[in-house]
Amino acid sequence: MPVTTLAKLCERHDLGSIDFLKIDVEGAEGDVLFSGDWKRFRPKVIVTEAVTPMALEPAWQDWEPFLIAQGYRFVLFDTLNRFYVAQEHREIMARLPSERAPWHAVRHMNEIGRAPENKQHPDHALAQDLARGFWASLPYLDTSLIMSLLSRARGIAKPDDVAALASTVDTEAFRAALGRVACGYDGGQIVDE
Repeated sequence: MPVTTLAKLCERHDLGSIDFLKIDVEGAEGDVLFSGDWKRFRPKVIVTEAVTPMALEPAWQDWEPFLIAQGYRFVLFDTLNRFYVAQEHREIMARLPSERAPWHAVRHMNEIGRAPENKQHPDHALAQDLARGFWASLPYLDTSLIMSLLSRARGIAKPDDVAALASTVDTEAFRAALGRVACGYDGGQIVDE
């Protein structure tokens, strides 16, 4: 995967105001923080994973002093993440809790499950609508988008494997398969003759 700095990423996307930045890079949080341009790009709130992967030992001692020196104030540690607010946004700092909620007091997403599959999920209806719209749109999707979706789902990265996938996707039989998948969602029907 290509790697860049936080500053270059913000610059590339011409970011102005950043409300929220979450950093979770399995132990490389310091590398991300040290690569930011904190004068030009100042997220109002930064949430950073702050424990070592798997061992869950404190891991913020090397990068927290740097972040505080950039004008951020520590607000909360939830046993996994540390929350910081830019010092110029005191109104946000005042609204954040200083203690985490007890674990059992809130419902966690891993308890709810996947939105399309669980009717109790708060976004179940939206997920169902999006899924229906997506499936119905399959025959009309750009080939490059289909390639991207399939490559990601199948973990394909090697040029030869991508080329093999492209030769499959770029066929009438593949488009017919997309049509057969879509017809159950758009009210159509496809009959092979």
